[in-house]
Amino acid sequence: DWGALRQSNRLLVDQASTTDLRQLSLPALDAHWAITEFGRCPPFSRACASFLDWQQEESLLRQKFIKGRTAQVWKNYEQRAWGFDELQPKSGKGIDNWGSL
Repeated sequence: DWGALRQSNRLLVDQASTTDLRQLSLPALDAHWAITEFGRCPPFSRACASFLDWQQEESLLRQKFIKGRTAQVWKNYEQRAWGFDELQPKSGKGIDNWGSL
């Protein structure tokens, strides 16, 4: 239905003033579409009263993930390569090659 498509495009243009749609990833565009057009949460999302709520939830999840991975890498470096320049990924041993110089 062309009328519904024109109306949804008009809504996207109106919302583009608050959310720059050109800078969103494809999953974010899908979430934006699901929340604004259909009023439903994207898969695996708990906060979707608005697109801003979804973005905040995604940001917090991303921060937790990065913090956890950084802590894991640091722990491995402390245990296996403390005092060395690098940690070899396969052997898990520390080496002193100072940037291969």
